[in-house]
Amino acid sequence: MAVDELQAIIQRCVSTSHKSHKCKQRSPHCYLGELVCQTIMLLLQPLQTVLLKLQNKKAYSVGLSLAMIMNQLTPLPVPYTKQQIQEDKLGLCQCCNAVVDFAKPFVNEVVKNMEKSSEYNGTELKEELLKFCMKSLKYPLLTAQLEQLEGIEEHPFRHFAAEIIVSRKKSLSILQLFIDKFEAEGKYTLFRCLLKTSNHAGVEGYVIKNIKDQIHLSLTKAHNNVWFTGHHLISLLDLVLLLPEGAETDLLQNSDRIMASLNLLRYLVIKDCESDNQTGVWTALAKIEKNFLKPLHVGLNMSKAHYEAEIKNKKENRTGLLCSVLKVKQICSKGNESYSCCRPTLCMSDLCPFMVSSIIKTA
Repeated sequence: MAVDELQAIIQRCVSTSHKSHKCKQRSPHCYLGELVCQTIMLLLQPLQTVLLKLQNKKAYSVGLSLAMIMNQLTPLPVPYTKQQIQEDKLGLCQCCNAVVDFAKPFVNEVVKNMEKSSEYNGTELKEELLKFCMKSLKYPLLTAQLEQLEGIEEHPFRHFAAEIIVSRKKSLSILQLFIDKFEAEGKYTLFRCLLKTSNHAGVEGYVIKNIKDQIHLSLTKAHNNVWFTGHHLISLLDLVLLLPEGAETDLLQNSDRIMASLNLLRYLVIKDCESDNQTGVWTALAKIEKNFLKPLHVGLNMSKAHYEAEIKNKKENRTGLLCSVLKVKQICSKGNESYSCCRPTLCMSDLCPFMVSSIIKTA
C-alpha cells in the first residue's frame, strides 16, 4: 500500500505541474524536475520506515519502490559540468544521495544475513537490489562525469557509485553476483566505473582480479572477446597499471591493488607471447613502465628508506615495522617477477635501465 500511495502521489504532483507550469517563469521541464526530486526526497524516509517493518513481500515492495523511483528520475538530465553539479538546479544530485540512504538498510540486511550464514537463501531481496544496481549503472552513472573535480569535496555521483554499486568491501560477494549478471561489454563498462570511483584498494584489487579472469577467458576460448583484448583492454589497463598518487602513493595502504596489478601484468607477459600480442600489452610496455613501474620503483625506494630510518630510530617497535618492511619486499618481489618477464623487449627498446628488479638488490 505504501508503494502504491507513493507512486500515486508523485503522479498527482506531475499531473499538477503540467497544469500549472504556464504560470511559472522558469522552463516547464526545470519546474517539473524540481517537483519530482523534491517529492521523492520528502517521501523516502517515511516509505523506508514502512518497508523496514514489513514481514511479507518486503523484497517485492523494496524492488517496486526502487524501480518506481528510478523511473521517475530517469527522464531528468544528469548534471555533467562542475557548475551544473554545484548548482544542482533540479535537485538530482541531492536526490541520488537520498536514494543511497534509502537503500542502505536493505543492503545491510542482506550482507548481515550472508555473514551469519554461508547458506543464506534470502535471494529475493538480494535480486531486487541487484536490479537496482544495474539500473543505476545505466542511469545516472553511464552519462555522469565521474572524474574527481577540483573544488568539489564529495562528488555526488562518485559517492552514489561507491555506495550503491560497491556496497563497501564487506559485500564483495554481492558485487560478484552483480558482475556475473553482465555480458562482456557490460563487465567492461562496470570495471571502468568501479576503478574510477571505488577509492578502496581492496575493492580495486578485487576488480583487477576479475579483469584477469576475463582476459584468461578471452585468451583460452575459441572466439576472441574484443572487450578484453586489443585496444579496449589497453584502455582498461591505463586505469589498472598506475599508482593513484604516483611515486608518493602509500604502498602499504594500496598493497591489495598494487599486488593485483603486478600479478595481472606478470600473467599477461607470460600467457600472451610477444609474437601473438593478442592483448596488446607488448606494444604498451613503454607506457606501462612510465606510468606504473617507474613510479613504483621510486615509491619503493622511498618506502625502504623510510622504514630503515624508523627501524633505526625506534628499535623498540621493531616487530611491527619489520612486518611493514616484509610487505614492501613482497611487493618488490612481485614487481621483479613482472619485470623479468618483460625485460627482453624493454632492453630492445632502450628503455630506462632502472626497473623494479634493481630494488631487490638493495632491499
